[in-house]
Amino acid sequence: MKRTALAPLAGLAILVAGISAPGTADARSVCTGVVPYNGDLKVCHTQIQEGTKARKIKHSREGNTYFFWFGRNVVTARCLTQSAIALAAFHEGDNLACPLLNRVKAALE
Repeated sequence: MKRTALAPLAGLAILVAGISAPGTADARSVCTGVVPYNGDLKVCHTQIQEGTKARKIKHSREGNTYFFWFGRNVVTARCLTQSAIALAAFHEGDNLACPLLNRVKAALE
């Protein structure tokens, strides 16, 4: 069940990774992760908003998905069911998506 729930974020990561930024080399990276939480969607949203605010990480929100932009690189966080926050990151640099994702993940744990 969790694999099915994570499919949209994995698709987003693949789509974003396929976008070529002008003037950049092909060194792009993607990363995914999960942060557990207990409660309803309101608890999830509160956890994301308060955790990232404490770390001064700004976000925009579209439905249950949060976008954290770092220049042209992005981390998404999406509230799933009543037990997990799914994370996905895209970075233009090689092997830099996971460190970026971990920055947001640390704010949510």
